[in-house]
Amino acid sequence: MSSQNNEFLLSQEDSNDVSSSSDPNSSNYEKIALIGSGAYGMVYKARDLNNEGQFVALKKIRIPLTEIGVPISILREISVLKQLQSFDHPNVVRLLDICHGRNFEKQFNLFLVLEHVDQDLSTYLQRCPSPGLSLDNIKDLMFQILTGVDFLHSNRIVHRDLKPANILVTNKGQVKLADFGLARIYKQTQPLTAVVVTLWYRAPEVLLQSSYSSSVDVWSCGCIFAELYNKKPLFPGQSENDQLFKIFDLIGSPDPSDWPDDHSLRFNNFANFRKRDLKLVIKDVCDDGKQLFEMSLFTSNWNYLGETIFKKFEICSMLWGGEIDLNEFHISSANYGGPIALVKKIHSQVKSHQQNVRIYSAFGELLSEFSISEDIIQIGWSHREEFICVLSNGFISLYDMFGQHNSTLTLDQEIRDSKLIECKIYKNDDRTGIALLTTSLSFFLCNNLYDIKLRRLAEIPLMKEPPTCWEILTYDIDTRLIVSHDKELTILRSQDLGLININPFGESFDEFITAMAVSFDYSRIAFFTETGKLFIANCDSNLPNCMSVFSTESKIKPKQLTWCGKDAVACHWTNLIFFVDNEKNWLKYPTYGNVHMIQEIDCIRVIDSDFQELITKVDESAVEIFKIGSWSSGANLLEASRLFEQENHKVDDYIRLIEEKNEMEYAVNACLKAACHEFDISTQKLLLRASTFGKCFAKNCDSDSFYRVCQRLRILNALRNPDVGIPLTYNQLERININVIIDRLIERRHFLLALRIAQFLQIVPEDGMIKILTKWAFFKIRQPNIDEEEVAARISRKIQPKSGVSFAEIANKAIEYGRKNLAIKLLDLELKATEQVPLLLKLKEYRRALQRAIESGNTNLIHMVVLSFKKIQTNDQFYLGLRDFPIAYNLYQKVSFIPQ
Repeated sequence: MSSQNNEFLLSQEDSNDVSSSSDPNSSNYEKIALIGSGAYGMVYKARDLNNEGQFVALKKIRIPLTEIGVPISILREISVLKQLQSFDHPNVVRLLDICHGRNFEKQFNLFLVLEHVDQDLSTYLQRCPSPGLSLDNIKDLMFQILTGVDFLHSNRIVHRDLKPANILVTNKGQVKLADFGLARIYKQTQPLTAVVVTLWYRAPEVLLQSSYSSSVDVWSCGCIFAELYNKKPLFPGQSENDQLFKIFDLIGSPDPSDWPDDHSLRFNNFANFRKRDLKLVIKDVCDDGKQLFEMSLFTSNWNYLGETIFKKFEICSMLWGGEIDLNEFHISSANYGGPIALVKKIHSQVKSHQQNVRIYSAFGELLSEFSISEDIIQIGWSHREEFICVLSNGFISLYDMFGQHNSTLTLDQEIRDSKLIECKIYKNDDRTGIALLTTSLSFFLCNNLYDIKLRRLAEIPLMKEPPTCWEILTYDIDTRLIVSHDKELTILRSQDLGLININPFGESFDEFITAMAVSFDYSRIAFFTETGKLFIANCDSNLPNCMSVFSTESKIKPKQLTWCGKDAVACHWTNLIFFVDNEKNWLKYPTYGNVHMIQEIDCIRVIDSDFQELITKVDESAVEIFKIGSWSSGANLLEASRLFEQENHKVDDYIRLIEEKNEMEYAVNACLKAACHEFDISTQKLLLRASTFGKCFAKNCDSDSFYRVCQRLRILNALRNPDVGIPLTYNQLERININVIIDRLIERRHFLLALRIAQFLQIVPEDGMIKILTKWAFFKIRQPNIDEEEVAARISRKIQPKSGVSFAEIANKAIEYGRKNLAIKLLDLELKATEQVPLLLKLKEYRRALQRAIESGNTNLIHMVVLSFKKIQTNDQFYLGLRDFPIAYNLYQKVSFIPQ
């Protein structure tokens, strides 16, 4: 017999469960009216003649007597109801009796006598007057529904058909779960069938015919909850396919590995959905509802990697608007939220030496586009955020992010003769270096790109082909190359130009290493082998020390291998980012389309054609506060702060809980620390308000730390604005000092924001206001389309003569750009004659220079101008010109012999 028919067979255990404890006759009940009908029978309103005419629900079930037996759904309902009737739960309909009806040749009738309820939830909603259910009513109904579901699950029963039509509501508002025809007593490991739940309330795993358990009831409860609030179904699908589209459009596409291989629907049809904000779906939420959303949303993107929690969240929509297919470009991004460079890949069949370069902000705003005529070996960014192009002809070109060519560096003739085949760019916070591999299989190293001193490293014996992969480990006093070749690892040292072969994996290791990745701080390194093994090693010592090995079960080399801080390694394959830590715990994130990972000191930024997301470790303070069911002091302080704003008297209970533990200062600092690592401004404010509230009860609380955090968060929020486009984390801001932030804003031409930050932090003028205004003036001078008169007027309006800004320095920059008239106008604003006069001489404005020197009263300046003037004039011209300046003429007479 087929498995489908087996589903309808009654087991001996089921037969025992449904055998009636009594055998009354159905004539004891009088039918009054038809209530409804189902798959196997009808439900009547009836009167119990033996119980003073009490109303009951009489469910008449027609049971076919065929060779396939009695439908198991009928027997299952009787079994479940008999099991539950002994508990007499207030939110589960009671089974009062079982009656046998008349028997026929091919079927017999069975009557289930249930307690009578006048209406179901669907009818209850229809009868509810406008504008619908009140919030208190919704909370009461959902509490009762969830109480009933919890009772079923505690007895290992899954209802599997929760919907408004199967939820009864009495006139007094009491909820009763009914219609257990699809219910099932389950074990945790037992896969259940897919033919359950009315379409609109089905969970995705049911629609995909995957194994599931009690979670499908919780999904149905959520759909009912949304329907009560929105007054319409949440997912009103017209078919299973349409239902999946509606679900994934809200919650985002599932993990590709969770998609059933044998399902008729292909994953690619649903691969590009992204999770939407619930606030956009459930609108006009009250304060309690907002809190419920916030508390659930705090942890909705959390995922455990062993005992560590990571979260993935969207930073922004990319401003390039989905027009970029990342698979067609070589990609390089500067760290600390820096710009992104894309170089168009050249297909082998296309013969062109012009390579297109585009530079975007971290948010995808196009900053510049230009072409390079030579073949590009490697692209990257320096610690100064200069774009680096290493060319095959042995030259290195440096550009700013707006495509302005800054300089060209020349490599040694030996390298230019032998040609480059590979290059890697590495950097610290204050230094950028490069490592080169030539066609002669020689490695060269330069520890400072801005002071090129190349060192040729030791030759690797017997290496006849380029290495399969290699990486750079840099320390304060030494930089090393770790090279994989012929199933061996070799370390090349730059300090003593030595080499050493190593094997941190054990004597039995005999595999090719196909990929390596070094952590941001060079303290960890990961190796990926041809058999799919991932080795994680510690580099704190002189030699890598293997900490763990994990089998990824994929022999395909990852598209990218990178580190998330130093807590986990991220492997990127098609449609998947796979995390592994040194304890062999793993975590996977689905991806949509082509993505690129950007390694940062404490996180990974993931960009694709439409969005940018961030994956990072959740700070321990945030875990303590937001973890579901947390009773930590930080969580209690947050709740106390919320209740205080609502003027709720329960706030005193939470404060007392914290003070009994003597942890008020700890709670204040926990909320403060958690606020540091939040990107969402409303969450920052929530935590800062809690911290401020807690300070009122703390005896020894450091107000300076609170003030400093508020300062840093204001700066971070300004930098993260799409108009600025620098998605820094708090840890990154602490790593690079504020002067670097000022410099980077200047390079991006965000002069006003840089000036406001400098004023906000009260930075000394030399490092703040003076530097910013000077750079702004330089930028204005470089704009050739603006008239010199207009440029001078703008500069004079913005910069006051007594501001401390050197107009002479600005004028000198104008001279460099060939704008002589502008330089003269700017020099007229310079108050210091010692800086003004030399530049006037440089411009050959001798009369202006002499006049300014005389006005200053500085005799040395006067003599300097007079002598400079004399060098370019004949004697007659010199004396005639000097007589126009009597003071200078008289001074000159005193030091020189002038004929009468």
